Amino acid sequence: MMPSDSRNGSWKVERLILLSVIGFAIALGIVFRFSDLDRKFFYGDEVVSSLRESGHTEADFSRDFDGRVRTVRDVSRYLSDRSTSPNDTIRSLVAEDPQHPPLYYLAARYWTQAFGDTIATRRSLAALFGSLAVAAVFWLGYELFGSLTIAAIASALVATSPFHVIYAQQNREYSAWLFFLALQGALLLRALRSRGALAWSAYAAALAAALYTDALVLYDLVAMTLFVILRERRWSANLKKFAFATGLALLAYGPWLLVMYRGARTITGWMGPLRVAVSPAVYVLKWIFNTAAVFFDSEYEFSRLIPIAILVLIIVAASFVVTAMKLAPEARLFVFALTFVPAVAFIASDMFAHTSRATAPRYLVAVWLGCELAVAFMVGRFLLDPRKFKLRAFGAGVLIFLLGCGLGSNFINVPAQQTSATGEMGRLGPEARAINTAIDPLVVYVHDGERWDIAVAMLATVLRPDVHIQLFERLEDVRIHRPQAGYFLYAGSPATKATLEKADHGRWLAVRTENFGSQLVKMLRNKASQDRSRSRAQADEDIELWQRLPDRLPVVRSATDARALQAATNGV
Repeated sequence: MMPSDSRNGSWKVERLILLSVIGFAIALGIVFRFSDLDRKFFYGDEVVSSLRESGHTEADFSRDFDGRVRTVRDVSRYLSDRSTSPNDTIRSLVAEDPQHPPLYYLAARYWTQAFGDTIATRRSLAALFGSLAVAAVFWLGYELFGSLTIAAIASALVATSPFHVIYAQQNREYSAWLFFLALQGALLLRALRSRGALAWSAYAAALAAALYTDALVLYDLVAMTLFVILRERRWSANLKKFAFATGLALLAYGPWLLVMYRGARTITGWMGPLRVAVSPAVYVLKWIFNTAAVFFDSEYEFSRLIPIAILVLIIVAASFVVTAMKLAPEARLFVFALTFVPAVAFIASDMFAHTSRATAPRYLVAVWLGCELAVAFMVGRFLLDPRKFKLRAFGAGVLIFLLGCGLGSNFINVPAQQTSATGEMGRLGPEARAINTAIDPLVVYVHDGERWDIAVAMLATVLRPDVHIQLFERLEDVRIHRPQAGYFLYAGSPATKATLEKADHGRWLAVRTENFGSQLVKMLRNKASQDRSRSRAQADEDIELWQRLPDRLPVVRSATDARALQAATNGV
C-alpha cells in the first residue's frame, strides 16, 4: 500500500523543496535535449536516416562510385534531396532497412521540409520526441503508482538520464520509441481499469504507432501480454479486450511484418559487428556499463569515476529488491515484465544465434525505462514515509545523487563532439582538420567490401563544401586524379593502401587519431574487437586516413598555405 501524499506542515516544506528540485531537473533535461544540436559529429546511422528521409538508397549513393572527381556538395546531395516523394522514403526502407518501420522517417521528412535540413533541425525532431517522452513517463508513473510525487521522480530520472539525452540528440527513432512505449503503457493501465471502448481504442492506436516506430517494440509487446495474462489469470473481459485491441494493432502493422519477413536476410546483414558474439566477460561488462550509463556515464571518459557508477548499480539493484517487497502486485508485475522480458529475450537470442545485440544499449529502451520506474518507486517510498525523517532524508539524498549524476554527465556530453554512444566518431575531428587545412585537397575512397560505404558520406558532413572526392567501386578501377599532387585515402583497407603505395611510389603519412574514452573503455573496446575478429588487429588497421604527399611541395603564398604545408610535412 502506497502511503498518502498528504503530510503535516513540516512535510509541506520538504515537499515544496523536493518538487522544486524535481522541476528544475526536468527543465534542465529538456534544455539539454535542444542544446548544441549542431555540435556533435553526424553519426553514421544519422546519415542513413537522412538518406532514407530523402527517399534514396545506398545503391543510389553507389552510383557516384565511378571515379569522377566530385565535390563534397555533390556527395551530400543524396541527404537533402526534395525531388523524391514519401513513397520513395518507404521504398528505401523496404529495399535496404526493413527492420526500421517508416513512421519516424516520414515524420522527419516532413519536419525537414517544413523547417530546413541543417543538422540541428534534423535532430530537433528527436529532441521534441524526447521531451514528449518525459511527459509520457510522468503519466505512466501516475497510472502505475497512483502518486504524483513518484510520477514526477520517474519523469525527472528520464529527463536527466544521459542515455535518453544522448539519443534525443540523434536523428534516429529511439526517443520516439520511448515516447510511444510510455504512452501505450499508460493507456494500457488506464484501459484495464476503465474498460471503456475509447480507452482500448487509444491503446491500440498507440501500440500501432509504437510498432511503426521501431520493430523491437514486438519484444515490449510480449512483456505487456505476459503482464496482462498474469494480472487477469483467466479469460476475463479485460483479457478479451486486450487481445482484440492488440490484434487490431498487429493487423495494422501486418504490411510491415510482411516487409520484414521478406527482408529477413537484409536485416541479418545489417547487424554489423553485433552479429558476432563476444566473450562472456566482455558481454557482462558491457551490460554492467550500459545499466549504470542510464543514470551516469562520465566514467566512460574518466576511469577514476568508476566508484560512482558502482554506487549507481547498487542503487538500481536495491530498487528492484524494494520493488519486489513493497510495491503493489499489479505495479510490480508491470515493472518486472517491462524490464526483464525484453532483457531475457535479447540474451537468449544472443546465446542461440551467437550474436551480441544485447550489448547495444539503444535496443533496450524498455529495459532502461523499467529500471528508472523501479528506482523512482524506491526513492518515492522513502520520501513519502510520514513517520521517519531519516528515511526521507536518505531518499532525498539518493534522488539528489542520481539527478546530480545525470546532470553532471549531460554537462559533459551535450557540448562534446562525441559521447559514450559515438566514441569512435572522435576520429572525425583530426581527420577533418587534416583534409580541410590541406591545399586543394582530394579524398579517395575505394569500396573493397571491408568498410561501410556510407562512412564517406559521414566524413563529407565535416568537410569544406569544395573538397574534392573520388569514389571507386573496385581497386582495379582506381585512376587517381593527379596523384603527384597528393591526396588522402579514407577508410582504405591495408591491402588497398599497400596497392596504391606500390603503384606510384609516393611518400605516405598516417593521420593518427585517438578514440574517445578512458583507457579502461579502450581496453574493453579492443577486447570486443578481438573477440569478433578472432585475431589481434594490426596497428595500421587503426588508421582510417592516409595522406599521399605531393611529389613537389607547393610554393607558400599565404599563412593558410604555410599552416597546411606544415601539417602535411609533419604528418598532421
